[in-house]
Amino acid sequence: MARFQGGHNAGHTLVIDGEKTVLHLIPSGILRANVQCLIGNGVVVAPDALLKEMRGLEEKGVPVRERLRVSAACPLILPVHVALDQAREKARGEAKIGTTGRGIGPAYEDKVSRRGVRLGDLYQRERFAAKLGGLLDYHNFVLRNYYNAEPVDFSAQTSLGACPKCQANVFEHGMAYVCEKSVGPEKSCDFRSGKIILQQPVEREQMHKLLTEGKTELLRGFVSNKTKRKFSAFLVRQKDGKVGFEFEPRAPKKPAAKSKAKAKSE
Repeated sequence: MARFQGGHNAGHTLVIDGEKTVLHLIPSGILRANVQCLIGNGVVVAPDALLKEMRGLEEKGVPVRERLRVSAACPLILPVHVALDQAREKARGEAKIGTTGRGIGPAYEDKVSRRGVRLGDLYQRERFAAKLGGLLDYHNFVLRNYYNAEPVDFSAQTSLGACPKCQANVFEHGMAYVCEKSVGPEKSCDFRSGKIILQQPVEREQMHKLLTEGKTELLRGFVSNKTKRKFSAFLVRQKDGKVGFEFEPRAPKKPAAKSKAKAKSE
């Protein structure tokens, strides 16, 4: 079952065996064990909305990460899209169109103009930083000079901790945790870490723990790209400032029991 267009502005309510489930992005087939669900590249994806929806389903016992696939070509709805959408609606006054203000229209504009950030860009650090910086410059200029609105920055957020590469602040942004110096016209750092690593969601609390203590709690939902098997690991701050894995120490193997014959001979 595929979702091929739109955003998270509409809700789809399902009632199965008396239990109500409300979905905005994920196809309703996710509730069926034998259905593979897809979110196609015609959908503009708000990372926070998608992760919230996934968490809600997983709390109900639905194995979302096993049943759902998301196209790497999906355009992302970023906070600057939301700010632009709301600024436009406010500027229209009585002629407003009744938009939900969730950034869906501006995200589609960026898709058509080929300047948008796509899900797959998150896997290419340099490309992601360059595209995000250019996008923020463009839209912040419009917000500041045309709509007389506040540009999008990180000032309203609380830092998750110090960047392990340059000691600047790290903030949540889109589908990643990024150093404040990795975006904008004067980028001087390339630190970023995805909110989902090998299908394992990394919550804010875990990223804060990683940045401040050097290590997350044991996370049990990683899935190997090579073997497709699940595994557990800690995320750790490495000496070069990158994020790596640390595995649980294995219990020492018990010595093989001696055969009865050998035992008798002794």
